[in-house]
Amino acid sequence: MENNQQAANHILTLKRTLKYDEKKMLEEGIVEPVISSVRKRAIRFYRFMISVVLVVFTLGIARVIFGDVSFLDMLFPFSVAGFAAVFGHKNFKHIDKILNESESML
Repeated sequence: MENNQQAANHILTLKRTLKYDEKKMLEEGIVEPVISSVRKRAIRFYRFMISVVLVVFTLGIARVIFGDVSFLDMLFPFSVAGFAAVFGHKNFKHIDKILNESESML
């Protein structure tokens, strides 16, 4: 029971990724369903970010190839897509690390 509470407190550090009912479950000491639902949501967000980045890169490359746009005009969309990719990856890795640590506490 004490390990469940430690794992729950560790997961509670993920403030923005938890829903209200998941916070209630963690306060009661129920950990496993929360870990699986948070992990599924994190994977879904990561895949969405990768899809958005791929669409932006593809549109940017198509604009450079088929349009009369110089490559310098595409630096802003490419940099925004790169930032989104890095943000999504770091966010997913942080959530995954916290969930793996809390699973190892159980």
